[in-house]
Amino acid sequence: HRGPARALVNSLRRTPVTPNQLTLLSLAAAAGSGWWFWKGSGWAMVPALLLFWLWAVLDHADGELARQTGRASEFGKKLDDFCDNVSSCVILCGIFAGLLPFWHAGDKALFETLFLSGLTANTLTGMALLKVKRRLRSKALNRLTGRDLFYPLAILAAAALWRKETVWYSLTMGALIVGLYLTSAIFLVAWFRMSR
Repeated sequence: HRGPARALVNSLRRTPVTPNQLTLLSLAAAAGSGWWFWKGSGWAMVPALLLFWLWAVLDHADGELARQTGRASEFGKKLDDFCDNVSSCVILCGIFAGLLPFWHAGDKALFETLFLSGLTANTLTGMALLKVKRRLRSKALNRLTGRDLFYPLAILAAAALWRKETVWYSLTMGALIVGLYLTSAIFLVAWFRMSR
């Protein structure tokens, strides 16, 4: 998404389009992606992945446009953080809701509990890092961002919902739930280290 985001920013630098408008567009793309993942059908994965990719491009482009045009603001940073959190939740919920109908009733209750508690932990620990988030990104190995971690999950979910085979559902549900708890632990450790 970085190359297309840079190209988009280069084409928008001298226009009245603002970074905050791109941030809101990224939220709309994330909502659309989550909705298509929730549909849970094979063909729905095409717009789900396209909107997912558009979300990543726009989410990268908003900050880049703000830096290149000197239009960065505290409000814009807060709006970006808020939209990032909402977008992540919407996409994760869409993937989860798309997978859930393919499980037995007893499994659904267990997965719902694990997912909701993992999503809550992930959101709370992510919010704890808001103040240091940008500093952590610049120190991340190879500039890895949260968007990058979504790519394998989105592709795995699309494969599961396209193939409709138990092994793909299991891999995706496992990656989704384990990933939520793992990233929560990473966020918590990072928050602890940065706040010492």
